[in-house]
Amino acid sequence: MSTILPQASAARKAFSISQFEAVESTVARLLLAGELDDSNEEGNNTVVVEGSPLPQRFSCIATCLKGLRNNGQICYFNSIIQALASLSSLWIFLDENKEKSDFISNLLNLVRKLNGVDQGDPNKLASILLDNFSDRLHMWQQQDAHEFLLLLFEKIEKEASQSFAQGWILHSLKCASCHVVKPLQNHEFSTLALANVAGCSSIDQMLRNYTNPVRVDGVECFSCTLNSAKIFAKDELVMYEDALEYEKRRKDPDEENLQLNIQQIHSYLAGLSHVLPDDDRFEEEMNDLGADIGMKCEIQRKSFYKRELISRPPDLLVLQIHRRTLTQKIRNHVSFPLHLDLSNHLAGGNVSWVSSAGRQRDSGNTDNGENDDMVYCLASVVEHRGSAQAGHYLTYRRCGDYLVESEGTKSMWACVSDNRVQFVDWE
Repeated sequence: MSTILPQASAARKAFSISQFEAVESTVARLLLAGELDDSNEEGNNTVVVEGSPLPQRFSCIATCLKGLRNNGQICYFNSIIQALASLSSLWIFLDENKEKSDFISNLLNLVRKLNGVDQGDPNKLASILLDNFSDRLHMWQQQDAHEFLLLLFEKIEKEASQSFAQGWILHSLKCASCHVVKPLQNHEFSTLALANVAGCSSIDQMLRNYTNPVRVDGVECFSCTLNSAKIFAKDELVMYEDALEYEKRRKDPDEENLQLNIQQIHSYLAGLSHVLPDDDRFEEEMNDLGADIGMKCEIQRKSFYKRELISRPPDLLVLQIHRRTLTQKIRNHVSFPLHLDLSNHLAGGNVSWVSSAGRQRDSGNTDNGENDDMVYCLASVVEHRGSAQAGHYLTYRRCGDYLVESEGTKSMWACVSDNRVQFVDWE
């Protein structure tokens, strides 16, 4: 399981964010060799950087970034905490709510220590925080990092009495026959789970698979049922009117029954014009209307297109890549960019039911003069190494960006595996 945590600014307008903070997409070439010095008395983790070409203003980050000890199969905890520690938005949220809860205050202090802002041993705070989940986890046993992340978000939101990383997904169904869209439903999400199917080699492909329309057969369509009833009734009306004309030309016409049938069908059609396909009593109303002419409602089953789009982007986007089947781990390479544009995966004023695969997007301004880019900046990646049954979690986390005059913007990254911190090249 890999978790990607892009970070963006909090500026938002209704269902879109007008502009996310982004750095020029330049691949970092910075390579730092680092190893831990575990010999200090307090048990703090000190990173030794050899031959660092960092600007002086970033040297404190390189030497103060700290890891966490693994006291018994808690790499899932260490990796998630390190991933979140790279998010400035989390710092701000925790600082604004630190007075509400000891848990939030301790988490803020731990994040500050891991980033070298405060001195002291972060492992004591980590143990205190981990104890908060003793009733939800099998302590000191291997756990899924993604499951722990969900528990952590739940705990943060409960203690702060407000949402931290929530977004909204719009679920919609469109009939392939009558093109009516069923009532839209919005659901909250804190992470997006992406299927790692055969042929997927990038996050962008997985997101397209997630948001592209999918054909679903055998779905009840009340709109098609209503249309079918109207067509049948109109055909019946034409038949009775033709029969009436024929009856009038006879010597001894019997028009009474035919006129009654025609009147009942007119009443039936008039009633159908007031029936709403999305009414909870649709089938009951249809049967009541058709009782006089022997019309029983038969619900039509049709093919639908199902689609899920992001209706409210979260400030923090978490993507989970499924890498496990029932018996084995999927080991294909999945690429992901430093900056991810979600614009093609958002629910706008009109939901497009055309596959976005291969579609080119106009990056210009929208009609209202605002840029509709939805760009997230990659903050951290949690990686699982091992088999489907056992293994180890580690985190790649972004430490900051700096400007090199001749080469542009660079990103500084670190690989954190429990208490070992090593600076790495983005490539």
